[in-house]
Amino acid sequence: MNKFLIGLCSLTVGIGAGIVAGILIAPKSGVETRAELKEKLDSAYENGRNKMGEIVDKSKDVIEKGKSAIEKGKNAMKKSDTTEEEA
Repeated sequence: MNKFLIGLCSLTVGIGAGIVAGILIAPKSGVETRAELKEKLDSAYENGRNKMGEIVDKSKDVIEKGKSAIEKGKNAMKKSDTTEEEA
């Protein structure tokens, strides 16, 4: 998972740098270029926030499933101990 996040961050930074370079090199006035750059950066920021929210939500789901599995395992062990004591 850690390698995935590093790769995702690297990809995002690379795409962002490419967009910024492309916009700055484009033959437009400074005002138009800055407006377009701001729009693109705002969009990228929102997309990043949305993706991070999705990752957090999925992580919470995984954690809850893990907790549930641990609790089931504990209950199964208690039940097993009880049946062994009765035998």
